[in-house]
This record gives sequence, C-alpha cells and structure tokens, in this order.
Amino acid sequence: YHDTSQTSKFLINGGTKKYTHPYN
Repeated sequence: YHDTSQTSKFLINGGTKKYTHPYN
C-alpha cells in the first residue's frame, strides 16, 4: 500500500526522521 500524500510528506519532512514506519 502506498499513500502518495504520505509519501510526499515523508520526503518533504526528512524521511525516517519523522515517519518511522515505512509505507508498504
């Protein structure tokens, strides 16, 4: 499962620094 909005936020906010759970 990929939520494109969350993926964009993930990249913008510095990846794993904010989102510790990868979106599968």
